[in-house]
Amino acid sequence: MRSDLVGRPGRYQIGERLGVGGSAEVFAVTDVDLGRLAAMKILHADVAADAGYVTMFLAEARLTAALEHPNVLPVHDLGRDLDGRLYFIMKRVEGISLEEAIAASTPQQRHALIADINDVVTVFIAVGQALAFAHARGVRHHDVKPGNLMLGRFGEAMLADWGSAEDSPEPRIASHGTPLYASPEQLRGEPVDARSDLYGLGATLFDALLLRPPLPPTDMDPRELLRRKSQGEMLPPNATERRSVPSALLAIALKALAAHPGGRYADAPSMVADLRAFQAGLAVAAHPQSLPIRAVRWLRRHARAVVAVTVVTSLVVALLLALIGERLKERATWGTPVFEERFAAGWSERWSIVHGGFAEVAGGLRSTAPRRNILACAQRCDGDTAIEIVARVETDAVLGDLAIGWARAPIRTAEDVTYRCATGEWDGCVSAIKHDDQYVARNEALRQVRGHAYRVRMEVVGDRMTLYVDGRAACSYVAPFPLTGGYFALFAYDPGKIFESVAVFPLGVPARLPATALGDVFVASADYPRAIDEYARVSTSHPRTALGEQALMRSGMCRLRLGDAAGARRDFAGLLESGMVLRAALELAHRAAPEDDDSFVSACEKIRPQADGEVVDRMAQYWCERMMRRMGRAPADVLLRYLDLQRRLLPDHSLARSLGADAARSIGRFTEIIEHYGEQPPVVDALIALGRAEEALERFGDRPIYERWLMKRMGRFEECRRKNRSLAAGEPSWCMVEEGRAEEALLLGEHHASLLLAAGRFAEAARATTDPDMACRIALFAGPGLTAHDDPSLLFATRITAFMARRQLTEASALAPAINSLREWPRLLAGVRAARAGDLAGASAHFAADDALAYHQQKFTFGHFVIAPFIRALLSGEDQAVSESCHRALALNRYADQQRPWYRANYLLGRCDRATFLAQPHRCFAPAELLLLEAMRHDLVDADAAADGYRDYLALPRHLRESDIDPVLEEFAEW
Repeated sequence: MRSDLVGRPGRYQIGERLGVGGSAEVFAVTDVDLGRLAAMKILHADVAADAGYVTMFLAEARLTAALEHPNVLPVHDLGRDLDGRLYFIMKRVEGISLEEAIAASTPQQRHALIADINDVVTVFIAVGQALAFAHARGVRHHDVKPGNLMLGRFGEAMLADWGSAEDSPEPRIASHGTPLYASPEQLRGEPVDARSDLYGLGATLFDALLLRPPLPPTDMDPRELLRRKSQGEMLPPNATERRSVPSALLAIALKALAAHPGGRYADAPSMVADLRAFQAGLAVAAHPQSLPIRAVRWLRRHARAVVAVTVVTSLVVALLLALIGERLKERATWGTPVFEERFAAGWSERWSIVHGGFAEVAGGLRSTAPRRNILACAQRCDGDTAIEIVARVETDAVLGDLAIGWARAPIRTAEDVTYRCATGEWDGCVSAIKHDDQYVARNEALRQVRGHAYRVRMEVVGDRMTLYVDGRAACSYVAPFPLTGGYFALFAYDPGKIFESVAVFPLGVPARLPATALGDVFVASADYPRAIDEYARVSTSHPRTALGEQALMRSGMCRLRLGDAAGARRDFAGLLESGMVLRAALELAHRAAPEDDDSFVSACEKIRPQADGEVVDRMAQYWCERMMRRMGRAPADVLLRYLDLQRRLLPDHSLARSLGADAARSIGRFTEIIEHYGEQPPVVDALIALGRAEEALERFGDRPIYERWLMKRMGRFEECRRKNRSLAAGEPSWCMVEEGRAEEALLLGEHHASLLLAAGRFAEAARATTDPDMACRIALFAGPGLTAHDDPSLLFATRITAFMARRQLTEASALAPAINSLREWPRLLAGVRAARAGDLAGASAHFAADDALAYHQQKFTFGHFVIAPFIRALLSGEDQAVSESCHRALALNRYADQQRPWYRANYLLGRCDRATFLAQPHRCFAPAELLLLEAMRHDLVDADAAADGYRDYLALPRHLRESDIDPVLEEFAEW
C-alpha cells in the first residue's frame, strides 16, 4: 500500500500491519500533520464496493466516534483512499490485547500487564465503565471478549472493535459474536439486551482470572460446544483454580455468567460497583459473607477506634457472649440428611407411583406419562424440613415442571398434594408455589434450560415455605399457621423429566422451643379453642414483645377460623408493631367478610401505601383468592373493580398480574390484556379473539405449550403433530377428541372425565370427577340417570349451559351478559323461537350480531352464519341470504372456530363435497352438522327429504352433536 493514496497525499505514513479480519485490516500509521502515532482500519479491496460492508463499516466508525469515553478507543478521522476504500483513523495503544496477555501467562508466571489481581480489577472497572456509558446511550457491543480489550503499557484499558455493536433502545437479535464469550441467549438467536454484554464481560473476567474461558473448546465438536454454550453450560472452577483467585472476585465473574439474564447483574454500574467494593476491601453483593468475615473487615478499617474502646467494651462483650449463649439454645441449624435417595435397587419399596409413570434410566428415574407424574415417598418429615432434589429435563423433552409436593397426611392420590413448589412451569418460564393448585407465590425471572441438572429445594420452616432453585430463592409463601410436619412427593408434568437424587434435611430441634409451640400444635389439629387459650397465656406473659405480638396475631387468626370476628378484633387491638397492625387489618377485611367487596377494596387502599414485603404478598394472595371466587360467578362490574384495584395497588406483582390477565379475558377485555399484561398466557386468547391468530402464533409459536393451545384453537391438529411429534406420542387426547377419536384416545390410557364424556361413557365420567361443574355437564348428557342441579355456587358458564339444556331461556338470558363468550347463545335461541312463531322482525332483531364475534363466541357460528340467513330465506323469500352469509364467513380468517365456518360455507356453496366436509380437521361433530346442512338444502325444494334429515339429526346421541347440549340446533331441527 502506498502512503500517498490515503487521505491527503502524504498525511498518513503506513507502517506494519497490526491485525486482519474478515472484511478489514488494521495498520500502524503516523499522522504527519499532527505528529502522532495512530492506527488505521481499512476495508479489504474485495469488499470495498459491497454496499452491505460499506454500510456496516460506516456505522462502526460513526458509532465509535460518538462514544467519547476514556475507555473507548477514539476515532480521529474517516475517509476514502484513491481506490475508493473506506478507512478510519483510531488512537493507537502502545500495548497488547488482553487475549495476548492471557496467552503469554501461566499459573506460575502471569504477563506483566495482568500480573497482579488488582491490575485485573482495574482493567475491568475501566471496561465496565465504558459499557455503562455505551448502554446509557442505547448501544450494545455484542462482542465483548479478551481480543477486544486493549491494554497499554501505562495503564490504559480500552474496549475496541464496535463493528458488531447496535444502537437500539429495544432488545434485538445479535447476528455477530464470538461463541466462547457470547451469552446463551445470543447464541440461541433470541433478542438480547445489555445484560448479554455483561455475560461477555464476565466470561472475559473469568478468562483473565483462571487463564481459560468458562467452557474451553478442547477437542469438543464445534456443534456440541455451541449447543452446550447456548444452554448456559460452563466448566466450573476446580478446587485448585478456586484457591488461586479471591472467592469474592470469582463470585463477581460467576454472577455475570448466569445462564439466564435475570440472574446476572441488572446493569453495568452494578457490576462496576462490586468490582470497586472488592478493590476497596468492602463486602461484595455477589458474595454474601459470614458474620466473622464481615467483622474482620470492619476491624481492619476501624482498627484505631477499636483499640481506643477495647477496655470499655470488654465487660459488654462478656455480657453479650452470655446472652448469645442463651439465644443459641433457641436456635436450630440444618443437620445432615436423614433420608437420601439415588433410586438404586429397591427404591420402589420406599416410593409409590400415585399418578402417571416413572421408569429407571441411567442416573435416576424418568417421568413417562403426559399431564401429571407423581411419585410419593413413604418417609415422614417431622418438624421443620428441607427437601432437595436434583432433576433435569431431557434434551429432546418439553420444558416443564420439576416439582416437590407437600401434604400433612400420606399422599395416596393426586388430590392429596396440598402444596407444590415447582420450577419450569409454562414452558420453563415460571417458578411458583401452589396451594390446592392455585398460585400463592410466583417468579417469572428464571428460565429453564434443557439438560441442566437443577438443584430444587423446598424449605418448610414454621409458617414459611420457600422455593430455591440452584441456591437462589425463587419465591416464598407465608401461611396463616405453621406448615411443618408432613409427607412429600416428586412431581413432573409431561414425559422426559429425570430425577437424579433426593435428600431430606431436618432443622435440628432447638434446645428451647418458642412459647407459642404448644398453641401451634393445637392449630395443626384444628383445635382452635385450645390454641386460643395457649396463645392467651403467651401474650399475657410477654406483653409488648415480638413473641407477645405473634401470639396475639395467631389467637386472632384462630378466632377468625371459628367465625368470631369480634373476638379477633379484640386480639388485634393489642398489636403495636406496624407490620402486624397492617396484617391484622388485612385479615379482618378478607376473612371476616369474604363477600364484602367494598370493605376489602377500602382496606387495601388504606393499607397499601404503608405496606411492603410480606404484607403486600399477602394482599396479592387474598386479592387472588377473592378474584378466583368471583371469576365466572360475579357480574362484570365486580371483576372490573378488582382489576382496577390490581392495576393501582399491585401493578407489578407477578401473582396478581397473572390472575388479572385471566380475569380480563373472562369478561372479554381483549385489548386491555394485550396492553397491560405483556407475555401472560391470556394474551394468546386475546389475539385470537381479535382475529389475530397468526400474529399469536408468530409471537408465541416457539413455546410448545402456547403452540399446542394455538393449534387447537385454529384446528391445525395434524400440523401440530408434525411439529411436536414427541408431544403427539405422549399427550394426544386433547386433539383426538376434536378429530372424533375419543374411543381411540381412551385406548392410550387416558381416562379423565372430559374424555369419557366425549366418548359417551357418562357413568364412568361421573365417577372420574370431583369437580361440580364437570359433574353438572355430565349429568345433563346422562339424562334421568344423573341429575343436573342449578347450584348457585356453580360457575355462571355451567349454569347458563344447564338452563339452555333445559330450554329455560329466561334464566339463561339473565346470566349470559356475565360470561362474554356465551352472551350470544340465548339470543340465538330466542331468534329461533321468534321465527317459529312467525315473528320475522323479532327473529331478525335477536339474530343481529357482528360477524367478528365468531372469533370468541361459543355456540355462535352455526346459528349466526347458517340458521339465521336460512330463516330469512325461508320466511321472507331472501333467496340470496344463505349465499351472502357464506361469503361473509369465508371473508373471516380461515382459522376462526377451528375452521368450522369455513367448511360449512364451502359445502353450502357447493365448493366441497360430503367427503371433504367430513375430512375437515374438526371431525368430531362434522357428521351431525352434515345431516343438518343436507336437510336445509332439501328444505327449500323437498320437504319430506328435509324432514327425514332433521329426524336423523335428532336421533343422534346428544354427545355426538355438540360438546354441550345446544337447544338452538335442536329447536331448529324440531321446527
